[in-house]
Amino acid sequence: MFHEAEPNMEVDRLELIERLKKNRANHKDQFDLMCKGYKVLVAEANEKFQELLKKELENKEPHEVSHSTVYSLAFKKVEKPTEHLSDYDEVIEMMEWTKGDSVRISLRQFKKWIRDEWSWYGGFIREGELPIASSGKYNRMFGKEG
Repeated sequence: MFHEAEPNMEVDRLELIERLKKNRANHKDQFDLMCKGYKVLVAEANEKFQELLKKELENKEPHEVSHSTVYSLAFKKVEKPTEHLSDYDEVIEMMEWTKGDSVRISLRQFKKWIRDEWSWYGGFIREGELPIASSGKYNRMFGKEG
């Protein structure tokens, strides 16, 4: 069924669905944590923006100040989290509609569906990799060591 020009293997369909649901739940948990952190980062960046803008206005006339440059400096480490639950939902639904006890999957599918190594994962910032790790405010709010 899932033939591609690369090695493939047969897996138990129900075990695959269970793994996909587990990976989906993990992704949801990570995304939720990242959203909490994102709110803290935005608040901190806004404070920094206000400070930087005030300094700029102390040294320049208002028409000489580049708000976009100040904004970029203040918000440069703020990355909006992205969620990919629909990627999991699509495969789960496909497997639920598939007949039979087992399915053949490719190495590429194995990496995504079993090992949770999606092509978008490099852009999906894990909680531990968020610039948030340097935020004392986040660490105090959410009980992280820092």
